[in-house]
Amino acid sequence: MKKLWKFLTSMKFAVILLVILSLAMAGGSFITQNQSFEWYAAQYSERTAAVIFALGLDDIFHSWWFFALFAILCLDLLFCNVTKLPKLIRRAKASAKPKAGVFGPFVSHIGMLLLIIGFVLGQVTKEECTVYGFKGETKAVCDTGIQVTIENFEVSFNEDDSVSQYTVSLQASDGEKSASGTASVNHPVKLLGYKFYQNSFGYTVMARVTKGGELLQEGRIIAGSGFRIPGNDNLSVVFNAFYPDYIFIDGSGPATQSGVMRNPGCLYTVYYGETVLGMNVLLSGERIKIDDYEVFLEDPGYYTILQVKRDSFVWLVFLGGIILLAGLFLSFYVKPLSLQNGEKQKTEPKEEQEVKENENASDH
Repeated sequence: MKKLWKFLTSMKFAVILLVILSLAMAGGSFITQNQSFEWYAAQYSERTAAVIFALGLDDIFHSWWFFALFAILCLDLLFCNVTKLPKLIRRAKASAKPKAGVFGPFVSHIGMLLLIIGFVLGQVTKEECTVYGFKGETKAVCDTGIQVTIENFEVSFNEDDSVSQYTVSLQASDGEKSASGTASVNHPVKLLGYKFYQNSFGYTVMARVTKGGELLQEGRIIAGSGFRIPGNDNLSVVFNAFYPDYIFIDGSGPATQSGVMRNPGCLYTVYYGETVLGMNVLLSGERIKIDDYEVFLEDPGYYTILQVKRDSFVWLVFLGGIILLAGLFLSFYVKPLSLQNGEKQKTEPKEEQEVKENENASDH
């Protein structure tokens, strides 16, 4: 029992647990999380999906075995440090100044423990969702109770027409407080405790349906979506794709020369029920004629896709990192003089050590 206890409270056991947890977290990166059984069955197979659900691999950071491994690792690191503390105190008392270096490994382990706890708790309690919207639109940020207004969204281009930056101006409100800021790629903005990342973008157009000159329907739609013609549920139009700088390539089909809005074109499909009535590219100033109906796809623009995140334990990870670095500094740069002299003696050439010993003997 003593040998088992010694192993369970050793750094060797802690390293084994760290490796297992690292593999589990890597699995959480490779296996898409929080999907349905049908989704995993379609991606892999029904047998693999059953294994994924049985082992909790569909939600690793909330599985019982992940919590168990995490708790055991924390207890092991804690025991490793607590059991060695009396020995370190005795060693510090017997050592020459500076004594703080003796506690370097102890401080490093405490920092590592806090870092691990902060990271795992952050993964478990992390809030994350995706919001998309057009300029001027106000959207709910999932279940946070926050409403975010997309005040502006701009795409900047270089001289060679390549994209240089995507920038979105936001205003967030929870009914009591409000905050505003600007986010761009790799530069998120923090509003009301949440970080807003400019994640991606897409294309949008204003769809307008008329009959005999009378406006029946108007609203923005995005590429990949569609709508039914008012008054005729059998007729529908799907906005398949958008080409900001449209060209037609023989043998290939519609394409875009750049992302700049020079010659915008919309690829659309008209359906009667499930039957395709026609497909074409609608250019600026053109319209789709369907019986007595006219469909206009105009005022092209961009919509933004925002990634919204909140990690309440970033501070703990930061604190653990600082303590870990402090422990490493104590271990390598604040050694007691007795240890420094001992190491210096070991690194000196043997002949120099013999000369010094002879000199000391002659002095006596």
